[in-house]
Amino acid sequence: MTVTEYLNQVALLDSKRRCTERLLEEARELAYFSGGGIDYSKIQVDHSANNNQMDKIIDVADLTADYRKQLTEMHLLKRHIVERINRITDDRYHRLLVLKYIERHTLEQISREMRYNYDYVRELHSKALNAFYNNNQDIVETPHKNPQTDTRNSDNMIE
Repeated sequence: MTVTEYLNQVALLDSKRRCTERLLEEARELAYFSGGGIDYSKIQVDHSANNNQMDKIIDVADLTADYRKQLTEMHLLKRHIVERINRITDDRYHRLLVLKYIERHTLEQISREMRYNYDYVRELHSKALNAFYNNNQDIVETPHKNPQTDTRNSDNMIE
């Protein structure tokens, strides 16, 4: 796993979480509008309720459990990655990696926030990834790939 693949795990988990969140909102709406309004915080099983409504309530409960699990997983992953980023002693590298991979800013946003030229931030990003690799070789197998030599389609890459 490269450094960027390791650090981009947060983005992938967040994408899954947002998808589950949308499904949960849809399931709640379906259950609400088909059942005349349900307070999910005080659900008690009513054996006289029709099976269709119960299925919708169960769906909401299952999605809520999945969502909470994903939130916990994302929190633990972020905490672990921040601990790894904290091994880097250069404050600029540290700040850039947190902004990019934990707070999910683009390099353009980072350049404005750090008040650096965009090209300098790109160079700094590359150096920060190398510093991360040098301090975390026990968890990443290879340093990041150079974007100029990377053969993957750049449209599919996460910035």
